[in-house]
Amino acid sequence: MGMLVRRLFPSVQDGRLSFNGKRCGIYSNLTKRSSVSTGDNTGQLSWSHLESLDTTVTGALGWLPCGLQRNPTTITTTCAPDKALYFQWLYVDNTCTFNQQKVTRELRIYKDMSWDFFIVNRMSLRDLDMPPTLRSHQELSALFIVTARVQVCPGFHVLSRRDTKSRRGEVIGRAEDWTRQENGVITNSLMHRSVKCEMTLSLRQPEFACHSCALLKRQCGKDLFGCLPTTGISKFKKESIMNDEQLKLKILQERKHKVNGIKREHRLRETIREEMIVLTEDTHTDIKSIFDTSNSSRLCEENNDLIRMWEEQVKVLKSKGPRGRRWHPKMIRMCLSVWLRSPKAYEELKKSGLLCLPSGRLLSMYKNNAESLPGLNDNFLEWMVKEAERKKLPQEGWNGGIILDEMAIQEDLQLKFVNGEAEIVGLVCLGELNADMQTLISGTEQASPATHVLQMLYLGNTGFRFPFAHWPTREVDPATLYTVFWDAVKWLRKGGFHVSYCGLDGGQANRTFVSMHFKGKDPVKEKFTTRNLFTYEPMVFYMDPWHNFKKIRNGIEKSTASAKATRDLQIGDGKIQWRDRKSVV
Repeated sequence: MGMLVRRLFPSVQDGRLSFNGKRCGIYSNLTKRSSVSTGDNTGQLSWSHLESLDTTVTGALGWLPCGLQRNPTTITTTCAPDKALYFQWLYVDNTCTFNQQKVTRELRIYKDMSWDFFIVNRMSLRDLDMPPTLRSHQELSALFIVTARVQVCPGFHVLSRRDTKSRRGEVIGRAEDWTRQENGVITNSLMHRSVKCEMTLSLRQPEFACHSCALLKRQCGKDLFGCLPTTGISKFKKESIMNDEQLKLKILQERKHKVNGIKREHRLRETIREEMIVLTEDTHTDIKSIFDTSNSSRLCEENNDLIRMWEEQVKVLKSKGPRGRRWHPKMIRMCLSVWLRSPKAYEELKKSGLLCLPSGRLLSMYKNNAESLPGLNDNFLEWMVKEAERKKLPQEGWNGGIILDEMAIQEDLQLKFVNGEAEIVGLVCLGELNADMQTLISGTEQASPATHVLQMLYLGNTGFRFPFAHWPTREVDPATLYTVFWDAVKWLRKGGFHVSYCGLDGGQANRTFVSMHFKGKDPVKEKFTTRNLFTYEPMVFYMDPWHNFKKIRNGIEKSTASAKATRDLQIGDGKIQWRDRKSVV
């Protein structure tokens, strides 16, 4: 009883009083309220009373009358004539918003004097200790007070902005941005609520969330909090900067993850085994006959890809063995897309037995069908154009930029046999112009093994990505990079792709390459913008700073006071050594 009084009257003060030798609980600072009525509180409440209801009394509680409304769900049906018309009141909470929407309460009273309570267009499923049908003015007055004072269920705090799903893949919870204003202080918080949220909190006992949200927190709260492990070790932290205690804790964590993975696999196998049904021989024959004679067009008349998948599985299952299988190009394209992203995930899907899929060796043969030669190859441009047309790339997707990067590789030479003739792979190859310039500089023709690979990737404005060229190098110089880049821009224009920017890291060769476009001017003052040599449109260069960060980190990591150290950095009289940073971590 006390909890209900404190919820209905927030300013109430409770205390104790001795009465006839017994201690009793008392409540003070209760405000007197007027009953919501038409002036006659003795008779039974009826529909006509709602039509002449005093709006000043409901307005004092914060309710705004909206008049007589028609229920859209009963316009086409005659099963609930008493629900067709209702009186509506709205209550807007200006101190709380979620997802940039104000929390609006709605109260509906129907012609049969039944009522429904909504919060943000969602019906409240919580029992408010009110009768389902109103019979008197006192009950009507209590309904307005309870629905105005009841607290809205906000869910629970999380750190991860993602939806929660059940084992069947159904969404059971969503994240929401809540903003509250109390005593002039605005607080923002990320909350998570169940899709079956009861919308209100209990009036009888204190609780942080409704039953559905509390159950969701117990089931999925650990994943939603997104916190670091309790040991304080980040999974992205390098082992080289860990101490002995942290290494031991990380080993224990990995063992625990392994055990949990084995348990999950065991539970999944048991679930599959329990749900599988063993058929008799006659039933198996009947189902196989239905499967063989079924019309695939009945599966999905509008989804041709689903029909193609069905027909491919039927054809493969009828084949005598793996060597006699022939796959549709769409099937190969879909499997190749999955295999290129994660070969292990593709193998797990293939081994599950749910689908009969091509082998990884066959997909590798398809991938290597287009000969990947160094430089700009027209067959790659043709492939790039077909891929853009297959994805129905919009006009803005044909405009984009070039992302280039040079990565280190292991120095090695290989023999490649083509039509019975051997060819050496792994030598530096930057085009005829670079070879001629090197001959003029050194006076002799030289061939050296490559230590790096320069790769260029096209990135469209709509997200279309396609790596179109590579060159084996020995750390490419700025002049060669200049000619190779503009050759690539001109070559892409042949396929209809327009380049308006270039992204690269902050290496010394790349910085010199960018400065060559400004003829002695400061690139910063020019906003790293020059002119396209072929279209005279703006060409923008941008660099990511991670390359410089890694160089600083590597320099500090190698800075020690030992005799074998390659670096001994210092600022003034102070030395910069890696062990000092490691002790802090």
